[in-house]
Amino acid sequence: MDHLNAIIVTTEEGREMCSKYTKFLHKICGRPMIEWGIRTAKEFGAEKVVVVTTSNEVQAFLKDRVEVALDMAQAMDLFSEGNLLVLNGAVPGITADCLSKAYGYHRNEQATVTDLKANDKTVAQFFALGEQREKAVSFFIEDDAIIEICNRVQLAAAEKAIYSRTISQLQLSGVTIFDPDTTYISPDVSIGMDTVVLPGCHISGDTVIGEDCTIGPDTNLVQMKIGNSVTIKYTVGMESSVGDGTTVGPFAYIRPNSIIGTNVKIGDFVEIKNSVIDTGTKVSHLTYVGDSDVGAGVNFGCGTVTVNYDGVHKHRTTIGDKAFIGCNTNLVAPVKVAPEAFIAAGSTITEDIPNDCLAIARARQTNIQGWVSNRKEKNSK
Repeated sequence: MDHLNAIIVTTEEGREMCSKYTKFLHKICGRPMIEWGIRTAKEFGAEKVVVVTTSNEVQAFLKDRVEVALDMAQAMDLFSEGNLLVLNGAVPGITADCLSKAYGYHRNEQATVTDLKANDKTVAQFFALGEQREKAVSFFIEDDAIIEICNRVQLAAAEKAIYSRTISQLQLSGVTIFDPDTTYISPDVSIGMDTVVLPGCHISGDTVIGEDCTIGPDTNLVQMKIGNSVTIKYTVGMESSVGDGTTVGPFAYIRPNSIIGTNVKIGDFVEIKNSVIDTGTKVSHLTYVGDSDVGAGVNFGCGTVTVNYDGVHKHRTTIGDKAFIGCNTNLVAPVKVAPEAFIAAGSTITEDIPNDCLAIARARQTNIQGWVSNRKEKNSK
C-alpha cells in the first residue's frame, strides 16, 4: 500500500441521543464509538490518523494517542500528497477489509475522489491529494452493520448488526454458537476451533478462548485468556487467565489479575481475586481466595476465606503444594501454609504453619450431659 493517512470526522450533533455525553463516547460492543474509526484506520494501514473534534470530552479521551484538529480545513492542511481516507466517526461498522476493497477500486479507477456509499449515504471517502486530474467515482457497500448513528435506536441496531456479523464469522471458522440472538461477542474476541458457546454469553475486549472449550450458558467474560478444553458456566470472569483443562462454575467470579492454572477446579459460589492458583488445585465451593499464591494440588474445603484486608492494607496468603484446607477455615493474612500441611475444619489461622503440621485453631468442644432434658423440664414449669 502506498502513502496513506486518515481523518476521522466527528460532529457535535446528535441531540437525539438525549444524553449528557457526546455520542462519540457512547459504546458499541463495549468500545467507544470514536475508537472504532481510529482502530479501523490503523488496521487498514493509515500512517497518521487525525480526529476532527471540538469536544473536550473526546479530546480528553484521546489524550495524545492521535492528533486532533478543530475543523476539516485544519485537518486537510496537515496533508499535501498521497492518498487520504476520510471516515465518518458516527459509522462504527465499517471494516478494514471493506476499506481495502474500496481502496483497490479507487486506485484501479485512478480516481481523485471515491465515495464509499452504504444505505444511500456516503460513509467514507478516498482522496488522491496533489493530483491534476479530476475523476469522482462511487464504491457501493452492502453490509447491514454499516449504520450512521444519531440516536439510541440506531445505536442498538448497529450493535446488533455488528454482533451478528462477528458471530457469523466465528461460526464459519469452526465455533459452535447455538443461539446467536442471545449471544454477544465483540469483534476483538478470538475463539478456537470446536469451542461451543451456549446461550446468554457476553464475551468482550481482547478475550482469547482456545479450542474444544464449552463456554456458558449465561457467562460474562471480559479481557480473559482461556486455554484449551476449558469449561466455564454461569460465571463472570474479568482480566484474568485460565489454563488448559480447567473447569469454572457454576456461579463463580474470577476478578482481575488472577492466574488459574491447568486442570484446576473452581466450583460453585467461588470468588478468586488477584491470586495465582496452580495446577490441579480444587476450590470446589463457597470459598473466597483473594490476594493469594496457591500451589499445586491444594484442596480447599467448603467455606474457606483468605482474610486479606485489615481495614487499611491488603495482605497476601501463601499456600504450598498439596496443602489441605479444612472446611470453614479463615486464613488471616499475611500468613504462610507449608506444603502438605493440614488445617482442621473450623480453624482461624493467624500464624504460619510449618512443614509436617496439623493446625487446629478453634475452641475446645464441651458436652454437658443432661442439658437438654433439664431445659425441657425447666420450660414445662
